[in-house]
Amino acid sequence: MKKALCVILLLIMLLTIIPLGASAALAKEKVLSTDIGCLVNMQPIYSFNVNNETYVVAEDLRSYGFDVVWEAKARTLSITSNNIPAQTILSKEQINILKTDIKTGVKLFDVYKTNIKTYIAGSEVVAYNINGYTLIKLADLSVYGYLEWDKDNKIASINVLQKSLDEAYEKAEKSEVIIKDYPLSLYGCLPTDVTYIGEVAGGVPNGIGKIHYDPGVVYDAAGAHWESYLGYFRDGKKDGRGIYRMYDRLGANRANSQYGEENYSNGLRDGYNITCFYSTLWSQTVFRGRKEGLYLDDKLNSPIVLHFDASFKFGFEIE
Repeated sequence: MKKALCVILLLIMLLTIIPLGASAALAKEKVLSTDIGCLVNMQPIYSFNVNNETYVVAEDLRSYGFDVVWEAKARTLSITSNNIPAQTILSKEQINILKTDIKTGVKLFDVYKTNIKTYIAGSEVVAYNINGYTLIKLADLSVYGYLEWDKDNKIASINVLQKSLDEAYEKAEKSEVIIKDYPLSLYGCLPTDVTYIGEVAGGVPNGIGKIHYDPGVVYDAAGAHWESYLGYFRDGKKDGRGIYRMYDRLGANRANSQYGEENYSNGLRDGYNITCFYSTLWSQTVFRGRKEGLYLDDKLNSPIVLHFDASFKFGFEIE
């Protein structure tokens, strides 16, 4: 009787330490620490090294513009893009980490084999179980976004918004219309007429479309300016998600460029927006970084300010 009781207790102990959905056998792979920064939809996310490739936790993606659905009966995990702006789950302390402070190649977890099937955009992908969570390869998200690798700064990223807009624009039935008195972002420029190319209804932009303004004006020996916007419109106004780009050069050693992932409602910024500022000036006091946060009726509330700095893991430091 005592022997039987000991066997039962041993089985209970084994069940409590083996992750859900895993077999008792360990896979040959191991999860290691890495100093590679990982961005999903421009936001920093924890990442890991498995076989010298970058992996992320599938369940974390719920905060980064993806739906992650667990079906217990079928034992499947399904990942799909939901087009919602990402907002990082990491804290300031977790983001402001110097690359030199990271010990790479340290074993973090054992990898368990699992009978759970993981799908991205309906296709099964390789996945691993660590402590009841699912690891997937960052590159497998490229079905939804552009996979980019910044070799100099060791940053791996996925940009879903750019790819989704490019694909929608490519498929769209396009027409050309003139938008009167379009407000330019360049300081000192008056509203001007610009050309819109994209979906049109009722003679005005409706659907996916692109604006590109380039007057071809040379301000001085090396000066130039252009700006563009690719996104969704309704009844002639920006409405939905879009990407803004601007470049302004005022001499050989002075330039300013911007990149923004924006959300609009009836022509006003609304929801979560990100604007990146890239400047090259002889002055070292010029802001280089990004500002982001929630907009309501075109007003930014409680902005988050990040300064670009390649010495940090994710390529920036939160102010």
